[in-house]
Amino acid sequence: MSAEAEARGMVRPTVPNYAMRRAVAAAAALVSLLVAAVGVLGLLAGFGGTPAAAAEAGPAAVTESVTAVHVAAPGDTLWSIASLYRGDIAHDRYLDALVTANGSTAIQAGQAVWLP
Repeated sequence: MSAEAEARGMVRPTVPNYAMRRAVAAAAALVSLLVAAVGVLGLLAGFGGTPAAAAEAGPAAVTESVTAVHVAAPGDTLWSIASLYRGDIAHDRYLDALVTANGSTAIQAGQAVWLP
């Protein structure tokens, strides 16, 4: 073997590195699979980035069916308030009436919550 041929052999291997090619191909396949999964999830969930929520209700009209008021304490939720005042009425039914009477599901400490 000549010196020139020997030098060429040192610069470029004569046997291709199949393990490296397979690793690169597997990484490319994994990246394309992840991109496709993110695309499918984006289509299913919507790309807007806003979570699904019920439409905002306007301010509740005070009706004659509202009989009492509860002042919300820190940590109160409509669920806990419904548990306190519902009596013999089903919990979900009373909770729906609370939401209707107050116009929203959100309450803050110190807020007057109208009770049905």
